[in-house]
Amino acid sequence: MEGIVKIGTVESVNGRRCKVRLRGSRTALAELTILKNGATYTGYGGDPYHSHGISAWTPTYGDEVVCLMIQDGAGQGFVLGAI
Repeated sequence: MEGIVKIGTVESVNGRRCKVRLRGSRTALAELTILKNGATYTGYGGDPYHSHGISAWTPTYGDEVVCLMIQDGAGQGFVLGAI
């Protein structure tokens, strides 16, 4: 169970695929999946004068993130959020 939680720095982001790679990893990591909350909010009660936009968070290059790693030896896991 050692190494199940990893903190790393984002090296590259593929927003369309919701994937990132971490910088400076001692092991070869597969692309990690970014967990999304799925929330999309456009508008305030249908009033176009009070519309708001909420989009899902995507890390950017250099962000420090917390990851949950799958213990299968393949370096796969999920980005939980930024620090």
